[in-house]
Amino acid sequence: MLTTSKSLSISGQSSISGQQVMNFSATIDQGNGRSNITQAVLNKDLYDSNKTEVRKDAADFTDLVYDQEDKMAESDKADTAS
Repeated sequence: MLTTSKSLSISGQSSISGQQVMNFSATIDQGNGRSNITQAVLNKDLYDSNKTEVRKDAADFTDLVYDQEDKMAESDKADTAS
């Protein structure tokens, strides 16, 4: 028996002076709205010397994912109310 699911993937990068410092990735399950967010430091030296900026990018990415979760939840409520 085939079982399928839909998910939304979001990716982002934090860069300093054109060099990638951190990658962000998130997947939101469209069936239950749960998300999984990962981040990976690509350049430790740049990360260590720019933590404030890179951490702000990480927070902004997380906020973007949460906003998308909320939009999906509102859309699901509208679909079930119809």
